[in-house]
Amino acid sequence: MKALIASIVVIFLIWFASFMSSSKVPAGYEAILVNSYGQQGVQDMPLVTGRVYYNPFTQDLITYPVFVQTKDYDEFTVNAKDGSVFKVDPTISYKIEAGATPLIYQKYRKEIREITDVVMLQMVKDSFRMVINQYTTDEIISKRGEIEAGIEKAIRESAGKDKITIERLTSGLR
Repeated sequence: MKALIASIVVIFLIWFASFMSSSKVPAGYEAILVNSYGQQGVQDMPLVTGRVYYNPFTQDLITYPVFVQTKDYDEFTVNAKDGSVFKVDPTISYKIEAGATPLIYQKYRKEIREITDVVMLQMVKDSFRMVINQYTTDEIISKRGEIEAGIEKAIRESAGKDKITIERLTSGLR
C-alpha cells in the first residue's frame, strides 16, 4: 500500500513539474527562450507554435506576434522647408519577419507593445520629418503622392533593418 501511494505521489509530482515547465505558444506567435543563469542569452533558434517545455526557474519564454498588426499613432506636427506646419495622423500596418524574433529581442530587450509605441513611433516621426522637410508648402500640396511614397519608402528601409515589414502606411497628412 505504501508503495502504491509513493508511486502515485511520484507520478503526480512528475505530471505537475511537466505542467509547470511548459507553455503553449499560440498560432501566429513565435517564442524565444531567454536563459537567466548559466549560459546567458537568447537561444539561436526561435521556437514555433505549440507546447514548449522549458525550465521556468532558469529560463523566460518571450512571445512575439508574427502576424500583421495595425497601430494608429497620435497626431503630431512636422515642418515644411519654408517653415509651415503640417499635421500628421499616421496609421501603420506591420509584422515581424518570421525567424527574426531573437534578433529583435537582443537589440531592444522589449516586448512588442513597447517596440511599437516607442521605437517604431520614432522611426515614423523621423521619416516624416526627413522627407517633408525637403519640400516647400506648395510642393507638398502639388506632389502629395510622391511625398507619401517617399515617406513610406523611408519607413520601410528603417524598419527593414530591424526585420520589421511595413505592410501599409496611411499618412493622414493635413
